[in-house]
Amino acid sequence: MQFRWALSVFPALAIVCATGASPAMAQSIEEQWKTCDNWTGDAAPAEVVRSCTAVLADGKGTAQTRAGAFHNRGAAYRLQGDLVRAITDYNEAIRLNPSDVDTFYIRGNAFAAQRDYDHAIADYSSAIRLDAGFAPAYNNRGGAYHMKRDFTHAIADFDEAIKLNPDYASAFSNRCRARALSGDQLDKARADCSKSLELRPDDASTLDTRGLVHLRDMNFAAAFDDYDAAYKLNAMQFGSLYGRGVAQLRMGRAEAGRADISLAMASDPSVASMFEQSGVRP
Repeated sequence: MQFRWALSVFPALAIVCATGASPAMAQSIEEQWKTCDNWTGDAAPAEVVRSCTAVLADGKGTAQTRAGAFHNRGAAYRLQGDLVRAITDYNEAIRLNPSDVDTFYIRGNAFAAQRDYDHAIADYSSAIRLDAGFAPAYNNRGGAYHMKRDFTHAIADFDEAIKLNPDYASAFSNRCRARALSGDQLDKARADCSKSLELRPDDASTLDTRGLVHLRDMNFAAAFDDYDAAYKLNAMQFGSLYGRGVAQLRMGRAEAGRADISLAMASDPSVASMFEQSGVRP
């Protein structure tokens, strides 16, 4: 049962094998800038970090280009899983260039990854203030509200994301889950999930979400079908296995249902509490 974030994309970077002197020492400052500003996928995150550090230590460049170096180094730190250093660099990039929409957006993503949803909401709001047509910022702010269980604001943001991009599959899926958890818009939730699946067929996360809608609507055969399909697409999605078990219990398949639930809980002990928070118990 995962929320779908629209993460800002820093390119998948190939590993560079170097011999002799370290790249940071061997390259000129001009070459360091090229590596630091690498959006072509030719350098590993560690190379981007080293090169950006070198150009920042050089002390040259305009405020905007230095902001770009902090932004890029932060993105590389993010790829390395170092959220603290990433956010520190995003802070500096925003100080130097406070009108950079993308840095607010990706700092919001980093805060969301830390489960600091209040700061994430503030950053997404800043991105929206700078660019009111930025659909992913609405989607992700909706996601942060969703994680705070503020479904009213979450649904309003997903509405706006979909108005801006009528083919936004993730926003449809996210609105489906928010409506399912609010409990009073199940028909609209089901329609949202179905629309998302039209746009992105065989998406395990959306099938899982529609399974929850069916469970809450007491359509247990349909819930079984969606959870079964989701689990077959992604066997690491233990919520789908648990949901399939609940559906089977409701359908009178006690032995099979208990087996699914037991295996799901053995694989992920938190799965039962996630369903309880969604209003579903075995």
